[in-house]
Amino acid sequence: MLGHIRSRLAARNHILIAHRYLTRKRQASENHIALSPAEFAIRKAGELFTSSWHAHGSDYGIGIEVTLWAARGFDVLVNGSREAFARRDEANTLGPAVKGVWLTAQAHVRRRRRRLGRGRETPAQLEGRLKRALEFPAPPNPVTIHNDGPIEEAAGKFLALLRVR
Repeated sequence: MLGHIRSRLAARNHILIAHRYLTRKRQASENHIALSPAEFAIRKAGELFTSSWHAHGSDYGIGIEVTLWAARGFDVLVNGSREAFARRDEANTLGPAVKGVWLTAQAHVRRRRRRLGRGRETPAQLEGRLKRALEFPAPPNPVTIHNDGPIEEAAGKFLALLRVR
């Protein structure tokens, strides 16, 4: 869905989408910066991530450059983690303006989309991912978007939340 949102934001130059740093190979379906585990560890030790987490056999991080972007007046869109968001101490490094949007879909929809759309997980890994999502329920009173239907529908709802100048 992020790719769909990215294409729709091209003319809205006040919104930047943060790259995620991951310890897995770059794939066509995801725009991220691939790092070796050693490179990731160096960046984490150097406090170069505003948020980081480990999930699904990989390390994930959001670079501290997003704090500079926000300080310069940009709205920053981050594809984060339910776990990292639950640990608000990290999310709050961006300040009180951080807003979480909870994207969710029924398990059978997530299972189908991941299996057919991404194909990078074994059946056991896919079931583990779906089970893990249940470990981090939505925070109280979240902005929630249900992504059970066409991707354009959920993306449209998400885009409606963004401040447009």
